Amino acid sequence: PPAPTNLTATAIAGGSIKLTWTASSPETNVAQYNIYRATSSGGQNYNSSLASVSAGTTTYTDTTTTDGVTYYYVVRAQNAAGNIETNTNEVSAVAGYASTVSQIYIKYQGALLYNLISSTDRNNPAVFASGDIDEIYLKVNLLTGSPLNESASSIGLYKLVDSEAEEVSGTQEINQDASSGELIFHISPVFDPGTDDHSRDGLYWVDATAVDTDGNSTDFDFYFIYDTTPPDAPSFQITSFDSTTGFITISGTTVPDELSDPQEVEIFINDSSKGTATADANYEFSKSGMGLVRGSNYIAVQSMDKAGNKS
Repeated sequence: PPAPTNLTATAIAGGSIKLTWTASSPETNVAQYNIYRATSSGGQNYNSSLASVSAGTTTYTDTTTTDGVTYYYVVRAQNAAGNIETNTNEVSAVAGYASTVSQIYIKYQGALLYNLISSTDRNNPAVFASGDIDEIYLKVNLLTGSPLNESASSIGLYKLVDSEAEEVSGTQEINQDASSGELIFHISPVFDPGTDDHSRDGLYWVDATAVDTDGNSTDFDFYFIYDTTPPDAPSFQITSFDSTTGFITISGTTVPDELSDPQEVEIFINDSSKGTATADANYEFSKSGMGLVRGSNYIAVQSMDKAGNKS
């Protein structure tokens, strides 16, 4: 089969090395890609691969590295009959030689709104944002004696729709001092719920690469949900009443929210909040121990999704 192209190796904070490449063209005769590794240039043993990934996959992360060691990689295509092409296109990276993130925020007019530092799982983002947004701010700690290569470093924002990444328009700004670098993405036009009519709601990916003047490259990926759509009002009923104490139990069901479940449901009796209950995986909630007053009582509930939108 034809060889893959554009192979790159990037050190990742924490010690791993990430490989990316462009698929063989055409890829119709490719069954898998074999990854070969060595600790000296040209030293790969092509009789034994480090790992293999199926056709259609163009990335691999090597987590079996030792900090400070330079690793050399070659990726070869293999067809279903077991035939392997013989390219020797090699890339290298030093494990552990990666910049680290000290700050990563969603901002608006200079204010730090949401901290993305722990929101690195595409399938389970930790941050749910709403409101006005005009900037993604990333600050990295640089390796000693290795300034940032500003022309090679980059930061971008993408909306993930199904398997596609739609680029968000804006401009990047890169600054540095002796020990740190700033990668800033200015969103244009800004996220504005007042004019966007919820069109920007969805899953977003911050894709940044910090490259120093020694050629060490570190990729950073952060994810967040942007949601400006209020949830629908939940349904509820009184499921128990203690005539001796006047205490009731409220149970109900929230309306599924595509982006920001589970919802918190706040219960009000006579306009006074009696606390919240969290809907479970079946969208059901229940709260007990709430007292009524003698005579007529007014009961209401309000849902709030994880982005802070209220029904």
